[in-house]
Amino acid sequence: MLDLNFFIGSWSFERIISSPEIIVMGTCVFDKQGGMMETGSYHLCGSNQDCYQNYFYRIDQEYFYILKSNKEILHVFDTADFPNFHHTHQCGMDFYSCNFKITSKESFETFYVVHGPKKDYSLSTKYFKFPM
Repeated sequence: MLDLNFFIGSWSFERIISSPEIIVMGTCVFDKQGGMMETGSYHLCGSNQDCYQNYFYRIDQEYFYILKSNKEILHVFDTADFPNFHHTHQCGMDFYSCNFKITSKESFETFYVVHGPKKDYSLSTKYFKFPM
């Protein structure tokens, strides 16, 4: 069974974006309230770029939620699907498919596929927990 304690702490991550092909490296910190903050960097067009994002994770008996920084629901996963979660949704004209997999006690990964009239890319991210 998944609970919030799995995430609490600091993680490293590597994200591969398909189009344009970019590799993002960084860190991710989860707090005890389920807040998640990623900071990273990537190289594009000859210069280094910084990036960040914030989400909130919530888990109850039935569902695992990922919320946007404004607390709107981004993904809802059924906890019965542990350790392999899947969610799809439409946003405007774009379709998002997300796979979220717990791979060990110290790692998890996400894989997104995005399709739409002006979007066609994938994101693959692997997270590894820093020792405490």
